[in-house]
Amino acid sequence: MSFARSVRFPLIGLVLSSLACLPGACAASGDDTGSAGGKAGNAGSAGAAGGAGSAGAAGTLIETDGGVTDVGVNETNACAGESYEGKMSPLDVYVLLDATSSMKGGGGNEVVWPGVTHALVGIITDQASAGISMGLTFFPVRPGPDTVFPKECNQTSDCGLYGPCESFVVGKVCAGWVSQDCSCDWKDYGKPVVEIGSLPGNAAALQDAITGKDPDGSATPTQLALEGTLAYAHNWAASNPTHLTAVLLATDGEPNNCTNNSVAGAAAAAKAAFEGTPSVATYVMGFGNVGVLNEIASAGGTNAAWLADSSDVADKMVAMFNTIRSSGSCLYEIPVPKNGQPDYDRVNVSYTPKGATEPVVVGYVMEEAQCHPHDGGWYYDDPTKQDPKRIILCPATCQAANQTHTGVTILLGCATKVY
Repeated sequence: MSFARSVRFPLIGLVLSSLACLPGACAASGDDTGSAGGKAGNAGSAGAAGGAGSAGAAGTLIETDGGVTDVGVNETNACAGESYEGKMSPLDVYVLLDATSSMKGGGGNEVVWPGVTHALVGIITDQASAGISMGLTFFPVRPGPDTVFPKECNQTSDCGLYGPCESFVVGKVCAGWVSQDCSCDWKDYGKPVVEIGSLPGNAAALQDAITGKDPDGSATPTQLALEGTLAYAHNWAASNPTHLTAVLLATDGEPNNCTNNSVAGAAAAAKAAFEGTPSVATYVMGFGNVGVLNEIASAGGTNAAWLADSSDVADKMVAMFNTIRSSGSCLYEIPVPKNGQPDYDRVNVSYTPKGATEPVVVGYVMEEAQCHPHDGGWYYDDPTKQDPKRIILCPATCQAANQTHTGVTILLGCATKVY
């Protein structure tokens, strides 16, 4: 498999139209001159994009019979404002990789670990990944040296974190006493093996950690590992609010060992992270017959787990990463205007459809549920507009914009066009 071919995902080419005029959206109507702007094509000492009057702020106001009126971006009126190249939100991916001994396989199924690690190294070193940031951690991890493992038990509550209470040859004992290489404390999973860092600069550290790892863990504390991983990812996302942060969980089995360790518990952690502020999505790659992992992916905002068998481990891993990569192609940073603070009611988005020669202004909707199936739209990641960090394109608009070579333009200063 050629990773150079499989991993590449064409990103939108974006254009800067400095103080550009959209058709029917930037040329002010009125007389040849005026304090706030002039007709397109007529002179004005301070006008931009067709000329405006000496005091015009890029033609954002026009004179009417009733005085000065604000004119929004629409198909018939005009408004020239600041225009910025659409800049996609940076993508940060934090990988949580199952390193239990079962990942080595057995009985003819020895391809999982080589396939996964080969795919990850290919993704990390591919030129198409440049600019993406990645970090890495494994599970299980060893508990601290002062950890006490209860042994005899009558019930799981006797075991503390290191349950459940199970029957062995020696009698009823705590499972954690048997698997002392596995921490059942979620806080132990909040420390990355490789910190999140931009590629290709972080590639060598990631590659060394992956190729140097021997999967020898004896238990699968998925819930605890995911809770700690998501805590780290949440803190990272909070420190990088304009970034899109996601966790990729790759595992070959259901949770086992530890008192609080279940698919439902892992799903609850993924749901809380996805619905939190900032939001962190959880993608899940499962190897083998692990359809129960769909619950975690669905709760984490990514619909369903990707499931691979021994014949397509690497291919599925690469395809999944391309899906994660593409999730960032619909999210854009909100430009900072010249005055330093955007007015979120005076922001517009435009792009030129494939085969067209003129750009169109896309209407705003409050949230994803209001996106038009055909006309699309866009919305903020904060529907209250109190402190939005990103502009998000509706699916139809995102798909259409991805098909163009002219990209997306963000316009500031004109009343928002609303669907």
